[in-house]
Amino acid sequence: MSTSSVSIIIAVYNEAPTVSALLERVWEQPLPGLHRELIIVESNSTDGSRGLVARFAASHPPDESRCVRVIHQPGPRGKGNAIREGLAAATGDIILIQDADLEYDVGDFPELLQPILDGRAQFVLGSRHLGAADWKIRKFATGTWLATLMNLAGIFFHAFFNLLFGTRLSDPTTMYKVFRADCLRGLRFHCDRFDFDWELIGKLVRAGYHPVEVPVSYVSRNYAAGKKIHPWRDPPTWIVAILRTRFERLYPRSGTATVSGRRHAARRSAVFLDRDGVLNRAVVRDGRPYSPGSLAEFHILPGVREALQALKARGYPLIVVTNQPDVARGDASRTLADAIHAQLRAQLPVDAVFACFHDDNANCACRKPKPGLLLEAAQAYDIDLRASFLVGDRWRDIEAGQSVGCTTFFIDAGYAETRPTRYDHKVASLAEARDIILALSR
Repeated sequence: MSTSSVSIIIAVYNEAPTVSALLERVWEQPLPGLHRELIIVESNSTDGSRGLVARFAASHPPDESRCVRVIHQPGPRGKGNAIREGLAAATGDIILIQDADLEYDVGDFPELLQPILDGRAQFVLGSRHLGAADWKIRKFATGTWLATLMNLAGIFFHAFFNLLFGTRLSDPTTMYKVFRADCLRGLRFHCDRFDFDWELIGKLVRAGYHPVEVPVSYVSRNYAAGKKIHPWRDPPTWIVAILRTRFERLYPRSGTATVSGRRHAARRSAVFLDRDGVLNRAVVRDGRPYSPGSLAEFHILPGVREALQALKARGYPLIVVTNQPDVARGDASRTLADAIHAQLRAQLPVDAVFACFHDDNANCACRKPKPGLLLEAAQAYDIDLRASFLVGDRWRDIEAGQSVGCTTFFIDAGYAETRPTRYDHKVASLAEARDIILALSR
C-alpha cells in the first residue's frame, strides 16, 4: 500500500511552556515520502498559547512536504471537542493525534506510522507499557499518593475496557492513536473531554479495526506542569463513555439515521453503484472481471454519464460502493485506487465513493457481500436503505443490497463465475436500470 499524507492533529489550550517546542519538533521530525499536515486547534488560551501558535504558523510557510492549518475555537470546549474539529478538517490519508505538551516523543512517529505504510495495520496505538518502563507510568515529583491513585485507576479502566470489548490492549488510553482516515467513515462522535479517548478507540474496535500496539517513550508531567485530567470529575465520564460506546448502535437501523444524537426518519432514497463493470469498463481475463491496472485502462462505459445525470436530476444521491481487494493482495497500490476514484468523481456526478481494500481473509465488515459499506454510507448521508436501489454486476453486489433491503439490479455481463440466483431486476446496462428506477419513482 502506498499512502502519501498524514494529518497530525494537535489540540492546544494553555500550553505556553511547551507548545512552541512541541510544534517545532513535529515540523522537523523526518518523515520521508510523506506529506504532513499540521492541524492545530487552539481553544482561546489565557496564557498566550494562541499568540505562540500564530507566530509558529506565520514563520512556517508551506513547502513541498509540510503545511500548517490553524483552527481557532472561541473558547475551551474540551480536548475531545478540539480533536473532533481537527478530524473534520483533516485531508490526510493517515490521522495521528499529538498532544501539545512534551510527555510523548515525536521521534516515535516513524514506528507508529510504519505498520500502516506497510499495509500490516489500519489502526496503531503507541503503548507506554511495552517498553523498558513498568506500568507505573505516572511518577510525579510531588503528590506521590495521587500518582499511585491514577496508576491504579488506569489499571482498572484498561481492564474494564478490555473486558467489555473483548480486547487485550496494554494501553487504550495512550495519546498516540494513529489510523487510516477512512477508518472513521460512517462513525459519529459525541464526547468532548477526555472521554473522547474511550469513544474513539471503542468505535474503531467495534467497526472491525483492531489496533496494533508499538512501544513509545513517555515522561509524565504533574499538575503543576499543566496536566489537565481532573481526578474526580473525569473518571465518571469515562465509565459512561465506555458503556455507551460498547452498547449503543454503531450504525443506524435501516430507514433511520442519527443526526446530532437524535433519531430522525431518513430523508432520502439513494442509488448505490458498484464500480468496475457498472461505471467503468472491467478488465476481463479468462472470463473474470478485474479492476483497471493503470489509469490508462480506466474508461467510463458508454451511456453511464447520461444515466447518472438523469438520476441526479431526479434528486437521488449517487454513491459508489466497491470492493478493491487487489490493494490487500499487493496487485495494485492504494495510490492507483485513489487516482481512479479521483478520475471517477471528476468525470461522473457521483456524491461519494466507499471502498473496501481488504481481501476475504481479513474477515472485515465492509467487503461485499457484507453490507458494511452500505451501512456506513446510509449513516453518513441519511439514506433510507429500504427505499434505495443498488446496481451491480456480480453476486457479491446483489447479496449486499438484498441484505439491507435495497431494490437490486443485476447487470449480467456474462462473466465465467457464479451468478446471483435472486435479484429484483436483470438489466443489460446502467441505462436500462435508470429507466426502471425513474419509472418506479414517478
